[in-house]
Amino acid sequence: IGGGMLLPLFHEIPRKIADFVTARLASLIDPAQIRAVDVELTAVGANSLDFDIDVDVEGAAAERYEDLRDALSRFAAQCCLQNGWRIAAPQMVLRRS
Repeated sequence: IGGGMLLPLFHEIPRKIADFVTARLASLIDPAQIRAVDVELTAVGANSLDFDIDVDVEGAAAERYEDLRDALSRFAAQCCLQNGWRIAAPQMVLRRS
């Protein structure tokens, strides 16, 4: 895919991730406690696009930091699967000794 064709994806993918994460978070916490969900492309690797997902919550939700952090990883993976985006996995070579 040429660089010009990728540019729309750099905006579409973060938007889809943010929308997905926001909807899933709203099932865990009071939606009024979600101040912002921000997704930013941080790197383009040989086989990956790397994103940073920042979520700003307030009130009782802020006290659930660890639970919400773990949920964000699940939500990101679920979003990729739902949209047919392959998740790059490190390759290993197994050899018989």
